[in-house]
Amino acid sequence: MSKTYTRLTEDERYQIYEGVTEKLSHREIARLINKHHSTVPKEVKRNIGLRGYRPKQAQEKSQQRLLTLFRALLLGTWYRLFDVQLAQRLYRDLLYSQVLSP
Repeated sequence: MSKTYTRLTEDERYQIYEGVTEKLSHREIARLINKHHSTVPKEVKRNIGLRGYRPKQAQEKSQQRLLTLFRALLLGTWYRLFDVQLAQRLYRDLLYSQVLSP
């Protein structure tokens, strides 16, 4: 069982699928893929549909969530940079107006 957080790989998702179809317990599946016992039920619950657990769809959804997070971080960084530049410009304008005002 790993102590640090790592995302599930596509292979691990297929191993979860095989374990679920073989009706293994979530703890047994977690032991097989060397993950914490709470990881498997969370993964299955998050990615179960009308046709059961789907590892391919689970992987696609995971990649989409990661991409969304990455975009949000990039946009957040861009906005922070924009805010800093805007604040600097407003400060300069304020100083400039104070110098020129009688």
